Amino acid sequence: MTALAGFFLSASVGMQPAPRIGSCQPEGLKPVNRPAQREALEETGYHTICHEQVYCYYPMTGIANKKIYIIHCRAVERVQDFDKNEVDEVRWFSREEIEQMVRDKVVTCGLSLTALLLYLK
Repeated sequence: MTALAGFFLSASVGMQPAPRIGSCQPEGLKPVNRPAQREALEETGYHTICHEQVYCYYPMTGIANKKIYIIHCRAVERVQDFDKNEVDEVRWFSREEIEQMVRDKVVTCGLSLTALLLYLK
């Protein structure tokens, strides 16, 4: 999730970053984006706009039929506290910090790493 150019918001659970990253689209929310907006609010406390589905994939082909959607969005304002039962910390990272985290192999969550690598490409 972005707020200002080049900065990303991450909600982390334990040591696993779960970033939401973003850009804009003019039309309203598509059905798959409504849950993304709800999750971003719950896990970061930020109201989001400009949701765009970037990619969807099956991370466990042959084992499960779970489908993952990667949604870009823009953080508008913090409107509530994040859910402390689900998230340990919420903070902003610059693109350079995220690139360094990927190089240093700090991001170990496969779902987060997939979203970050798609964005950084």
